[in-house]
Amino acid sequence: MTTISWSDDLSVGVHILDADHRLLIDLIKQFNGAVDSGQDPDRISAILNAIYDYTDFHFIREETLMKACGYEDVKAHHGVHEKLTGRMKEICQQYAASEGADISDGIKTFLNEWLTRHIMGHDKNYAQSMAGKEQQIAEAHRPFMRQWSIAESAEASDSI
Repeated sequence: MTTISWSDDLSVGVHILDADHRLLIDLIKQFNGAVDSGQDPDRISAILNAIYDYTDFHFIREETLMKACGYEDVKAHHGVHEKLTGRMKEICQQYAASEGADISDGIKTFLNEWLTRHIMGHDKNYAQSMAGKEQQIAEAHRPFMRQWSIAESAEASDSI
């Protein structure tokens, strides 16, 4: 099995979304490493949950930017996202319920293939509709930046 790695072929030409894809690849690599080195199942489960959570966040952000740029196939793309989010939730639940049974190889195979297939087979389709629309992307992304700032402020005040 080939482990997923970032390459320029995976770029959709939108820095924010490419950064999300890179982060997801890093999380998948963390999962692979945790499984391969026999780390604690709770650690592996935490990584799976992080992949699920970030995937969900990324899909919301990606769809927001698609809409802002007038991508015509947002509804169909959303349907694909719903299926992938559902599958990730199932994987997290299956792993948690496995009680140490070795189901990791099947999960590794899925994780290493789905993101590449999704980017190359679906995300590349919106790339052209976002090209040259930096202003629309920045405006649509602004609420995500506010959300980040609010979370940072809450974290800072919790540590005081």
